[in-house]
Amino acid sequence: MTVEHMVRSAYRAPIRHKGIPVRIDAALQEDKYDFICNLPHDASNALCKAIATKFGVTASHQMVDIDVLVLSVGNAKTGGLKPPIELHEGERNLVTNTPGHYSNGSASMKALAKWIAGRVHVPVLDQTGLTGNFSLRLDRDEPDADHRNLEGLQKALIDQLGLKLSSGTQSVEMLVITKAK
Repeated sequence: MTVEHMVRSAYRAPIRHKGIPVRIDAALQEDKYDFICNLPHDASNALCKAIATKFGVTASHQMVDIDVLVLSVGNAKTGGLKPPIELHEGERNLVTNTPGHYSNGSASMKALAKWIAGRVHVPVLDQTGLTGNFSLRLDRDEPDADHRNLEGLQKALIDQLGLKLSSGTQSVEMLVITKAK
């Protein structure tokens, strides 16, 4: 694991990008390390101390004002949000996620916001006020996974789903990694 991953683990911040965002205010080694943490009690605290000693960094959860994207209803009359596809016992929700195309047979707005955040690498807040699940299809101008097109995504969201994606600032819980004292 990288030092960042160990710090996330020690301070209970999920490693995946959908978890708590991280701000790194200290130089971290790029090397990867193996570690075993099998103490019967207070393992997380022991790992925090070991990381501070070995790598000279510590971390804390803080509320930080950061740039976010806000998902809201822009034009409810587009008709792009349809009732969810009814699944029968044993059936799984059909999700397609390829460059330029995303469809989901039964997605909440929270799930859509998480998917968008994964595409643009910026936290996305669901402020649509829409509850329940929807079937949706979104086609956008994106040639491949390495060439994300935020403007194309914003245009597709408003034109096809009637949802607006706008910039904002929000106080968000973040794991802040700093040099140990």
